[in-house]
Amino acid sequence: MTESAATPLAIYLPDEWWIVDVRSKRARERSIAALVARQVGRGDDRAALRAEVRAALGRQARDAARAGAFLLAISLMQVGDVRLPAALAIYRVPRSGGGELEALERAFAGEPSTDLELVVADRGSLLRRTWVDRSAPDPPMPDARALRADYWMDLTGADEIVLLTFSTPLVDAAEAFLDLFDTIVDSVDVQSDTHSDTPSDTHSDTVAEEHA
Repeated sequence: MTESAATPLAIYLPDEWWIVDVRSKRARERSIAALVARQVGRGDDRAALRAEVRAALGRQARDAARAGAFLLAISLMQVGDVRLPAALAIYRVPRSGGGELEALERAFAGEPSTDLELVVADRGSLLRRTWVDRSAPDPPMPDARALRADYWMDLTGADEIVLLTFSTPLVDAAEAFLDLFDTIVDSVDVQSDTHSDTPSDTHSDTVAEEHA
């Protein structure tokens, strides 16, 4: 039996998001090295900082890849001198016979401090789950909280459920970040043609991908 190809998807990201190629260890390292050089610089006096940032991003990319993500994006946005860090990982989840989002809603309903919203639209159904994660990060940080938002999408024409997982340490700016996350999710759709570009090592406002 031949495994069917995954549904090609399109997603639009702001210019200030960087795509990390998670398809292989070498690709991850190359993407992260380019990102660190851009954000930290290449000066000898910043070698320690580069190593620290590279290690943190490496763990994040490795964890996303091991969990099955086909795309990882890092926010480089800032307002003035204030950085607005956030991350996005996207996964394909095999279907289990129908009603997946309703089953997930029932499963998550009993969890404390979780906000759930199920929306049914013409292009498919969407379940958004948001919560504040207080688990200890690696490496440890003074304020370990993180806003997390999972968007489970049952898109018309898609063979799989699409899961977008966002996170940001700026919990106090939750409303603004959720507006941004909603906008990004609203751009996700099934591609109408078979031609697509694989995620590159540089950030882009348009990412169209097809998982081989």
